[in-house]
Amino acid sequence: MKNIIRLFNKITLGLIISILFFLPISTVNAQEAQCVGMEAGDECTAGNYTIRYNSIDEFGNRKFTVKQVNIGFDNRYIDSPYLTDYLSVMYKYVVMAITIMSTIVMIFAGILWLTSAGNPEQISRAKKMITRSITGLILSIGSYTILWTINPQLVEFSSLKILRVQDITLEQGLNVTENWTPLTNTGNLDNPEYDQIFKNYASCVNIDWRILKGIAFMESGLDTNFTSETGFIGLFQTKKVYCENILRNRNWSDKCNSLKDPNNNTALGMATVDMAIKRIDEHCPNSTTKDKLSLIYLIHNTGIGAITDIMKAGGCTEPTIAPLILAYWQKKGQTNSGELRHNYAKKVADTIIGLGVTSLKASKEGICPQ
Repeated sequence: MKNIIRLFNKITLGLIISILFFLPISTVNAQEAQCVGMEAGDECTAGNYTIRYNSIDEFGNRKFTVKQVNIGFDNRYIDSPYLTDYLSVMYKYVVMAITIMSTIVMIFAGILWLTSAGNPEQISRAKKMITRSITGLILSIGSYTILWTINPQLVEFSSLKILRVQDITLEQGLNVTENWTPLTNTGNLDNPEYDQIFKNYASCVNIDWRILKGIAFMESGLDTNFTSETGFIGLFQTKKVYCENILRNRNWSDKCNSLKDPNNNTALGMATVDMAIKRIDEHCPNSTTKDKLSLIYLIHNTGIGAITDIMKAGGCTEPTIAPLILAYWQKKGQTNSGELRHNYAKKVADTIIGLGVTSLKASKEGICPQ
């Protein structure tokens, strides 16, 4: 008889575990498997999300677009019901399982009592089983009833709501929003101290090295130790977060650990200029050299995402760039910033042209660092 009871307990326990865990987990795994092995251009649906894998961006990151999200009744939040649904169903399963088990155990205990033939040990065991079953039944049903009586919401798990973050691209994430003041003490443009560094990095992308020198001069006065009031550092005035995002695709992220090093800061400047020229050639190929140089500086100063949008809107020449850059910064709450940056970009372009630059591309005059 003891062996029969033990076998019965093992079987019922196994059934409870299967009901509580295996069914929900298999459902979750089925959803997760839907988006495995996606390639560029593929779409898949998992739960309330429709996801499209676009491509690899110029920073080496995969670009995804979430086309549809279940946001419930409040568009400020993403409604994620899966965990709470799981807990709610599991809680109800437990109550039902305990109820069924208690009933089965009481029936079994009754049969054990009836077949005891007056055996006091068997009768005592049956009584204990009935007492424990009734106790478990009262605790499970009683707890549910008490919670439901106090407040029905106590037995209904609300969805997990996560505050939505505005959907932006990585390019938009690189946009600069800090207040900015143009450099007034520009130092000595004839200083040749960093010319070879500019030549070396310019040779990596076949651009005129004097573009780098002109931007560095207007940004820092060719002072590699210069740090602005807002925390921008070095020759090309950058921060570690911007540097890492731009240099990651070139496996040069370690250069962002010491931005006062002229080599490291120039690597950032070169990568930004190269990225800017590619985007300008795509959207404004017929602009003059001066307009292109102004756009290069604006991309360096404001961010590639913002200036790309301006170019797409027709901002390829000085008269069309001005109102668009002004409107962009007005939306950011900086009324005078757009005009200030645009005017300074023209000064940067004039400075670079004054160094003898007539074309963005040039033959190599240095050796590209590895």
